[in-house]
Amino acid sequence: MRLPRWLVTLAILAGCGPGPEPDLRIPAEWEEHEAVWLSWVDDSDENNLVLAAIIRELQGSVKVKVVFSSEPARRRSFLTLDDLAVDTQAMEAHVFPGADTWIRDQGAVFATDGPGRLTALDLGWSQYGQVDWSYARWPEWFEGRYDSVKTSVERSPGSCVDSLMGAAVKARHHKVNVILEGGSFEYNGRGVLIQSEAVTLQRNPGRTKQELETEFRRLGIEKVIWLPQGVVEDEHFQVLIDNEYLVGGSGGHTDEFVRFADEHTILLA
Repeated sequence: MRLPRWLVTLAILAGCGPGPEPDLRIPAEWEEHEAVWLSWVDDSDENNLVLAAIIRELQGSVKVKVVFSSEPARRRSFLTLDDLAVDTQAMEAHVFPGADTWIRDQGAVFATDGPGRLTALDLGWSQYGQVDWSYARWPEWFEGRYDSVKTSVERSPGSCVDSLMGAAVKARHHKVNVILEGGSFEYNGRGVLIQSEAVTLQRNPGRTKQELETEFRRLGIEKVIWLPQGVVEDEHFQVLIDNEYLVGGSGGHTDEFVRFADEHTILLA
């Protein structure tokens, strides 16, 4: 049968469109890696002492990349690091506006594609679901302004830290249509992902687990293990428990209570 010329042309044009995203794989955290990223926020002497000790221990074993929120902050921190006997010449400094203490949450999740090219996953950022958490408690305040407030948070400088990290190492950029922090993204390097329902569904209101799993499959995830919630100490923001204990946190990050020890072993707190 002879096909009409217009149909043949249409088929050729369709075949010239962009192909599927090359297979992605998110390596496990225990796999060999080139560098460790840390962030330095010069507002706590106690934190700074711990960070300085971590940097000293890592130097000589792996490249250390330290993120600062501004150039003045970087200059001030270098004086502190010098006083704490940290070799600032041996570490790589980056200035990313909006960077906070928790670079694991804000920063890129790194993956590799089929040809082995480094890829930075750009997850959506909502400042730990702050707007939706507040809206659930004070809806009257958000009347007529919910969308604008949420958009301003999701487009704040902090939302760009993961993309800036990727650009700094010349990684390919891959936008992920899921809002989530890196501290709630637990994977075994072989296609299995652990998620906290309390976090992931709160960050992505109106979306089902099935919809989110579809997005995760685009990242090479074959199976998602859903756990209901995290530990009581990691309640969302600030919560008073039994009228005695004030706790606050992310609302159930996986890195607070469940980790892969290897490809087949899960440690649960």
